[in-house]
Amino acid sequence: MEFNKHRTNVDATLEHLHTYYMDEITLETLCRQLHTNRTTLNKNFKERTGQTVIAYLLGYRLRVATELLAHTSLTIDEIACATGFMYGTYLIRQFEAKAKQTPTEYRREARKNNHIVVNKNV
Repeated sequence: MEFNKHRTNVDATLEHLHTYYMDEITLETLCRQLHTNRTTLNKNFKERTGQTVIAYLLGYRLRVATELLAHTSLTIDEIACATGFMYGTYLIRQFEAKAKQTPTEYRREARKNNHIVVNKNV
């Protein structure tokens, strides 16, 4: 991640998270790339977004997963891989904790309520 002196560490972090959310991302790696420490990065990030870096990343990954669930025929494991979750079971656990329903229940409901026709080739 290149640091542009006109961008803040938070801007650089957000750009990195939105671009590489499907990869393994750790706070330590981000801090090393931005030449800062965990406390400073998390403090600045939370002031701007209301969340820690890792909480924001989890939320972003879940938002992308909801779109994939509603609009594709990808399996839970494929969606997990595409969104940076290591395993389908981890995606399911995180999804249930935040959405209070399983990914399969969400998919069924989203398609029913929105009359979504899924492209099987996606």
